[in-house]
Amino acid sequence: MRRLIPLLLAFVFCALLLIPQAKSFARKPAPTAASSKANQLLVKFKRQARPPRGSAQITRELLPDVALDAASLDAEGDSGAYVVQLDGSISVAEAITRAQSDSRIEYAEPNRLIEPHDTVPNDLLFNQQWSLFNQGVDIGATRAWDLTTGSDDVVIAITDTGVDINHSDLAANIWTNPAEISNNGIDDDNNGFIDDVNGWNFQGNNKQVFSDAATDRHGTFVSGIIGAVGNNGIGVSGVAWRVKLMPLKFIDRTGDTADAIRAINYAIAQKRKGVNVRAINASWGPGRSECADSFSRSLRDAISAANDAGILFVCSAGNGVCGENGFGDNLDDAPEYPAAWAGELPNVISVGAVARTDDLLFFSNYGHTSVSLAAPGDGQVTSIFPGDGYTTWSPGGTSFAAPHVTGIAALLAVREPALTPTQVKQRLISTAEPILSLASKVVSSGRANAYNALINRVPPASTLGIGAVRTNKKFVYIDGLGFMQGAMTVEVNGVAIGKSRYDESYLLPNGSTTHIFVKLGKAGVRETFPQFQQVSVTVFNQQTGERSPVYRFTR
Repeated sequence: MRRLIPLLLAFVFCALLLIPQAKSFARKPAPTAASSKANQLLVKFKRQARPPRGSAQITRELLPDVALDAASLDAEGDSGAYVVQLDGSISVAEAITRAQSDSRIEYAEPNRLIEPHDTVPNDLLFNQQWSLFNQGVDIGATRAWDLTTGSDDVVIAITDTGVDINHSDLAANIWTNPAEISNNGIDDDNNGFIDDVNGWNFQGNNKQVFSDAATDRHGTFVSGIIGAVGNNGIGVSGVAWRVKLMPLKFIDRTGDTADAIRAINYAIAQKRKGVNVRAINASWGPGRSECADSFSRSLRDAISAANDAGILFVCSAGNGVCGENGFGDNLDDAPEYPAAWAGELPNVISVGAVARTDDLLFFSNYGHTSVSLAAPGDGQVTSIFPGDGYTTWSPGGTSFAAPHVTGIAALLAVREPALTPTQVKQRLISTAEPILSLASKVVSSGRANAYNALINRVPPASTLGIGAVRTNKKFVYIDGLGFMQGAMTVEVNGVAIGKSRYDESYLLPNGSTTHIFVKLGKAGVRETFPQFQQVSVTVFNQQTGERSPVYRFTR
């Protein structure tokens, strides 16, 4: 007999807290045009004109009385290009005119200022989207948008509640079934679904992918994070400005495994028909009643089939609903599915949630092998609310971290379309920015970064830092960043306590490791860490001489 396992939204118990907020924000001012460096110009001597032998000759002959100095722009000094420093008595424009009047000069121009590109959309609420642009504590979206803002050719399946497909900030990015004729009552593409023009409602078994705001706000909010239309002068921006979102509704307040599988299979079938479905977003997990046994072979097989079809599966890690204290759970010890399959299925990415402070949210699940990386997900994330509204959702959760990663995957599908789901997964993990609060708690020990992913930049080893210390009867364990194998000494109250050991599973792509330990024995633990007494723990790199900040620990 088919067993249906109830599924709940990752934070459905707080759904009643979601209230549309009518906010008025000033439009972010457009960046000013780049100006030139004061009192400097660039000059280039013609090839046939012998460049002056020194800066003194340039200042004396080319711009007498107004030029203070000149320097060649190449080490050999034979290119004929120089930067000239003026004394400020005339404008740069006037100096250029005078320089160009010299028959030896090929051209003269301002020494224009250059800044790192950061593509900022004109969406009115963009300044509220800290997860996309927060001076470093974000996913690096503005730099990624210098490279691509997405494509209408990339399709993302939204397995969730319904989606408000008529929202003015979503409508242009909603997928349309190319093989189906709207509202003719015929299954034009012979796929078993009549009039599935924009997706399907698997719970109601009909084409209505949106019911009402109370029922379908979660899927709408998630969709906005992934693909709200960017740079259209209204509302918010999705991680992908241009993308096609395929609503596959299988949840109202709850859903079940059978409908989840049907939704996944629909996305697979469309991919096989030629629709460029690149990822499935799954911001859902087991309800509390199913925490003890959320494993479903049928669901696992469907997700594995998605991998065979070339579809990434991005899911939320969960919000600690299965534990007894309301805090995040370690999925390595107590797996919850589908999130825990990230440790074994090559297309599954499980996403934990960080706050605006870069701390792991206290209720976010984690797991050194079961959770791939983290992304912004606290209650200050702003996205779309049904009925042309916008809101934040408090207290937030991993439901909203996952779509940030899905949005990055959509951008990566444009930048490098040949990547397989496995390659996309590894790219996202290896390019995540290491964060101390995530050290050893997720596979990457880091926060997703769109720019890094698009250019395949592996962040360098971090400066030394201790994130956590724990002991048992015989060992002390240290988690942190910047540890180099074979070089680290653990110190307690300034005294080295023994040879550090390493676990290869904690090695990051940049060559550093996030986990070291020392065997002290029972007597050593009692002596080094007296019970109820605070000690100062530091880690010292013998090769570089670097020492971590002090970490206060009490056993």
